[in-house]
Amino acid sequence: MKPDETTFIDLRTDFGFKRLFGTASRSHILIRFINALFEGRMVITDVTFHDKEMLPQDPAGKRTIYDVYCTTDTNQHFILEMQMADSANFPKRVLFYTAAAVVAQGQKGYDYALDPIYTVIFTNFNLKHMSKRLVNEVVLKERDSDIIYSEDLQIIFISLPMVKKQWRECTTELERILYLIKNIHTMDKKSEPYRSGDYSDFFEASERRNLACEERVEYSRSYYKMIDDRAALEFSRKEGFETGRIEGRAEGRAEGREEGREEGRAEGREEGREEEKHKIAYNLLKLNIDPNTIAQASGLDLATIERLQHNL
Repeated sequence: MKPDETTFIDLRTDFGFKRLFGTASRSHILIRFINALFEGRMVITDVTFHDKEMLPQDPAGKRTIYDVYCTTDTNQHFILEMQMADSANFPKRVLFYTAAAVVAQGQKGYDYALDPIYTVIFTNFNLKHMSKRLVNEVVLKERDSDIIYSEDLQIIFISLPMVKKQWRECTTELERILYLIKNIHTMDKKSEPYRSGDYSDFFEASERRNLACEERVEYSRSYYKMIDDRAALEFSRKEGFETGRIEGRAEGRAEGREEGREEGRAEGREEGREEEKHKIAYNLLKLNIDPNTIAQASGLDLATIERLQHNL
């Protein structure tokens, strides 16, 4: 369904997510979510929003742009991000974003006071190498004993595929909020969550008719970018799977050959992978997908993508 055919916007889009959680006029929604997430372990009453862009101390360094960045009235720093599709650099990007918030607190002198930092990542996919559940909390621990070294840095992953299938199955405040984030764009004003009146602030923030003209344009761009990103990564995944099968068969036939040819095979496989990356990028360019998205999906740098685009 097209974005202009729904009553409510998709809160998983960049626009929708920031509209819900990243505006001062709706800070009560973010507060409600944080309190639901910690279920009494943390209770906050106010938040202060910060600039979403964090510039590096070194002019040649990498800047950081958050979806939402705020500080609570009890001095916790919260970073909120929505990730719609998995990618090879996703785990390291999460670490980089968290570390950037740590470095930003540094002051001259010998004082290493650190306000707690919580990075909350909503994912539209189940995480690899983690338990398949709704919420996974990562803290610094001693490897063998599980003794917690520090809780001042926490990364919290929320897996939207693990949200309950039906509204009536949601028994906690957190489960209901996450159900709305995942599904509100599929609802109308006859839906049970809307008629309950308990989450009217979520529906008000999401209702399309409440958007100004320029906001509708921005939402449409955000929606179609989300669709393009998912299509690009799915295409890349299928291409990579087929390439892997071909390489696997070739390597299987090559088993038993003399060791002296292993270096040549390794070099050939590397060249084949680079050719495949170029093929994927070339096909995505023909689909008019954004070069930055293609660079992320293919692993090629943006300059290479632009050269391929020039040769189309």
